[in-house]
Amino acid sequence: MALCLFGFYRNADDFVRNTEFNDVYIFCPTIKAENDSTEITHDTFSKFGNPKVCLYNYDKQIHIEKSNKLNIPRFNEFYQQSYRIFSFFYHIKGVLEMVKHMNENDIILLSRIDIGLKINDLEFEDDIMVGCMNMHAVDDKWFLFRYKNIYVFTSLYDSYETYLTTERDLLPSTRPEDVFYYHFKKYHMKIGATDNITYDFNHVCSEFCGHNGENTKT
Repeated sequence: MALCLFGFYRNADDFVRNTEFNDVYIFCPTIKAENDSTEITHDTFSKFGNPKVCLYNYDKQIHIEKSNKLNIPRFNEFYQQSYRIFSFFYHIKGVLEMVKHMNENDIILLSRIDIGLKINDLEFEDDIMVGCMNMHAVDDKWFLFRYKNIYVFTSLYDSYETYLTTERDLLPSTRPEDVFYYHFKKYHMKIGATDNITYDFNHVCSEFCGHNGENTKT
């Protein structure tokens, strides 16, 4: 089994995880958050045992340019900026591309790094397990799946571009929770919800968050 952690480190030190995996992969920017230039180093991850870590210099302009060329609104209906969603999917792709070859039925737990995880059971029947879901959306804090389905997640970064253009009318919304569900269904994945994995999460708001509405900074 492998644990794959991704994204800005933010307030990850505030949380406890009972995760003990033989293989831990981390894909993380060298700054703590978009609005916090505190340096993140390899020593930061010592609490995860001996993880395989990829630290990189975050350049949001790459995602901004990807969004701008699509000629789409700056905000979606929740005042989320598409470049930040591209960044989210980019981090997922980045950490999963670090995973060494596994047996097709080996399990991967993919999670944001800035949450706490409590795992009671990793057994599941469906293709992809999530914490909860409704008619057309899934919780996007963590995902449990088998290695044979890793391509579903690594393809999302590029697929989102298609969803924003030629398939926009088919999406319930362009927020990640709805996009994940739509994307999984396109790949004919069976989705299941479980309370065997729980998490702690405190949102760290910034001037880039959609909570600021029309005043959200780019």
